[in-house]
Amino acid sequence: MPRDRNLDHVKVLAILHYVAAGVMAFTSCFPFFYALLGAFMLLVPQNFAGGGEPPPAALGGLFLSIGGGASLYLWTVAICTLLAGRFLARQKHRAFCLVAAGLNCLWIPLGTILAVFTFLVLVRPEVKEMFD
Repeated sequence: MPRDRNLDHVKVLAILHYVAAGVMAFTSCFPFFYALLGAFMLLVPQNFAGGGEPPPAALGGLFLSIGGGASLYLWTVAICTLLAGRFLARQKHRAFCLVAAGLNCLWIPLGTILAVFTFLVLVRPEVKEMFD
């Protein structure tokens, strides 16, 4: 495949990584709301009682840990995806781009599709030479 075509594929991948990072950063805010809900359950449980008994502290801890963990994971992958897009645009750090593509595989279905195309482009010998 000609070098110009490979370069175009890498540039398109870079743009798609930027878009995916933005969408992922936005969607990572939703689990964060669960973490906030869990924190409020732990700090002011009487507000959740509704005239009855407040929820158990373990429930607040569960919301806080699962929501916080999911948000932290998604923000980390979003930052890695953003960096991968930057590195793809500059044709640097091919190994990091492959690792970021592997992390994106868990973000079904958009991240998986992006990861598959990233793997298909970055394993080409001509593209490998562009990154060296």
